[in-house]
Amino acid sequence: ARAAMAEGDGLPSGQTMPSLAEDEEVKFIKQRVSLYADDRPAFGQGTLFLTTHHIIWRNDERLEETIKLHWRSVIVHAISRDTSAFPHPCIYCQVLGDDAVKEMIANCGQNAPDTKMNGEENEEEADEEDGMEGDEPSYEMRFVMDDANILGVVFSVFSQCQALHPDEQDDDEEGDFMFDDSTSGGNSNICMMNVTDMAVAQQQALARYDALLNMPQPGDVDNLCEAQFEDAPDEEK
Repeated sequence: ARAAMAEGDGLPSGQTMPSLAEDEEVKFIKQRVSLYADDRPAFGQGTLFLTTHHIIWRNDERLEETIKLHWRSVIVHAISRDTSAFPHPCIYCQVLGDDAVKEMIANCGQNAPDTKMNGEENEEEADEEDGMEGDEPSYEMRFVMDDANILGVVFSVFSQCQALHPDEQDDDEEGDFMFDDSTSGGNSNICMMNVTDMAVAQQQALARYDALLNMPQPGDVDNLCEAQFEDAPDEEK
């Protein structure tokens, strides 16, 4: 594992690198990053490691509280500056999570405040999602930097690292969509997805994401979404 060429802040004082594979390289390190999962309160402040294989967030006060996500689990990622939907500018991600991811989120959340950002109804929604047979659950992750001006840099590294892991089921005509709203003043939105063989649960998650950002021309976004799904299998009977 290599970290000598990693950009960003470097390791916090007294900390060591997370466990990495032999062929895994750290591309970027950002200190003082707060992580939010779904509607839970912040897990605390930690260090973000972007490697050639994973997104790793580690709590600075409780190093055992770590979130580790493979790039292939990332459905979409974007810069979000719409503070009417979420109180802080952030890097927004939707990720597919197995039991290991669910356990990591639970472990990180055990020391967070008990209050929910959007009320107790989130527990019911989570129970409903967990009960859907055959669907891998998805999670919304928000990485909040101590300096919002660096979001564009972090987004660029996200995009570069994820590009190293294309979906094996993708063909050359359809791929992942990523969006940096900083290029349009933060007032635009776009459907970001891997269209080929997308599960219904992922489509529903993407629909929820569309409501997060400002859309001065909602019709354009709807048309784009419809165009992306023209060739998707019809799940309705």
